[in-house]
Amino acid sequence: MGISKTNRKKLLFIGALAVLTLIVAGCDLGMNASPPSDSNGSNSPALDGEAQSGKNSDAPVFTETTDGNPLKTVTLYAGQTIDAGMATVSVVDDQLLITYKTKYGWELTEVHAWVGTDLNDMPTGGNSGNPQIGLFPYKAEDLEGASATEHTLTVPLEDLGLGAEVCGGEFLIAAHAALRKPLNDGGYQTETGWGAGDRITEQGNWATYFTIEISCDDDPDERDLRPEGIMEAGDFRTQSQGGWGAPARGNNPGVYREESFEKAFPDGLHVGAGYASEDIDAEYTLTLTSADAVQSFLPQGGPPAALTANYSDPTGNPPRTDSENNNLRNVFAGQVVALTLSVGFDRYDPEFGAAEQNLEDLVVASGIFEGMTVAAVLEEANGALGGGESEYSVSQLNDVVSAINENFVDGTKVGTILVLPQE
Repeated sequence: MGISKTNRKKLLFIGALAVLTLIVAGCDLGMNASPPSDSNGSNSPALDGEAQSGKNSDAPVFTETTDGNPLKTVTLYAGQTIDAGMATVSVVDDQLLITYKTKYGWELTEVHAWVGTDLNDMPTGGNSGNPQIGLFPYKAEDLEGASATEHTLTVPLEDLGLGAEVCGGEFLIAAHAALRKPLNDGGYQTETGWGAGDRITEQGNWATYFTIEISCDDDPDERDLRPEGIMEAGDFRTQSQGGWGAPARGNNPGVYREESFEKAFPDGLHVGAGYASEDIDAEYTLTLTSADAVQSFLPQGGPPAALTANYSDPTGNPPRTDSENNNLRNVFAGQVVALTLSVGFDRYDPEFGAAEQNLEDLVVASGIFEGMTVAAVLEEANGALGGGESEYSVSQLNDVVSAINENFVDGTKVGTILVLPQE
């Protein structure tokens, strides 16, 4: 079943072989530091930014060249381990675009990028081989300000020896960002930012890389440009707990939450009893009455568990005293709330995702939940969260809900846990 998109002009090259190379290197982070793992720590599929070591080198992909849909998106790390956003590479006409987009309150102050075909051509210093970002040819500086949450560097394909046809090129990309985050005392936390990937040097600071090769058919216009069952970045959208719980800033998920919560959830958001599968006798409910309450509650940590009491606008980070009976540290509750937000916003807002189908109608592709829709998984999770008996453990449900939350983060990636329903 195909997916219709509204008001989107497309030119797709099918059979494109695309595996992005993002070279990242840390500044003054220690000689033996290891690169961060781009994984959510559960049984969910690997994020797009995780090193694949050529795993998908023979897989056909779609390269969209007219509206900037990404070839690849990787996590943008601050201080080596802090998820501060993403770096996305796309192709539009005769230009390669490297887009930095921050989240969780982080701001860009500088960005630098190098693109080439041989790592030996990258500006480096000393015997360690650390990149010299000041010599990178593509850069933007003096980006300070609350609005500096996104910036795109433009690389003409002719600089890479490629023509406007975007075919036949293989090259490497090194991306750097200087980041800051406002503090309550009026100061800033400052960090160096790089994307995620495999380390390329053992001598100096950590550095990682991917490779991109784009090949095209001679006559792409004669082919079916969108095979049935294919999902693209932007068709659906989900967010992690941290995304939905982030303070509103720039164009991050917190801004959307603030603008849309009351419209999508006029009676508040409820999880647990009353929102479970009919065959699960759940008892307890958690209610969040406002966008601010969501921010106070998310993200959640602590072990996954069923509720043992009713909660209204609980706080989770930091918790309040037990005497108020309104603090909660339960990662399972946080994951269920995050998925409920994504499903609710998707129902309410036709522009939340470009696909005509609803997020809740997508189907789990594999594992013990194979064949279940997102809606069915959410009902089962609500029942277990509310204290009811489920055939699945709380840990199993927490893992699958977490994986769904990571499947379409920001609408810029397409994971592997969900597929379109079959007619």
